[in-house]
Amino acid sequence: LYEQMYDDRRREALIAEVGKFTQEKLMDPGMESKVRIVVAITTLLTNAPELGNSQLKEGLLEMMLVMARSDEYIQQLVASEAIIAAASKKKDVTAIVNQGLGIIQPCARVPKTT
Repeated sequence: LYEQMYDDRRREALIAEVGKFTQEKLMDPGMESKVRIVVAITTLLTNAPELGNSQLKEGLLEMMLVMARSDEYIQQLVASEAIIAAASKKKDVTAIVNQGLGIIQPCARVPKTT
């Protein structure tokens, strides 16, 4: 949908709508909303990179890094996937890699409990 929008005003309107959705989820104090927004951002980064990158604010990246350090497996999983997607799509990945590498490596060694 986003890639087929040739009109800049329409793209900006879609970015604004997605931004509102992102902010609503981030303002919700529950962890489920945080997991959902991180999954949504991962999906956007994978399928509509420009739209996904528009949502990668600094606070969101830090939240993903904190989630990657969590003891809860689902938070580690979705955060790791999002960080990888962000690093593969972001123009300047050095900061993401530097901040996230130390977190992701221990997560990979944690035994999975289901």
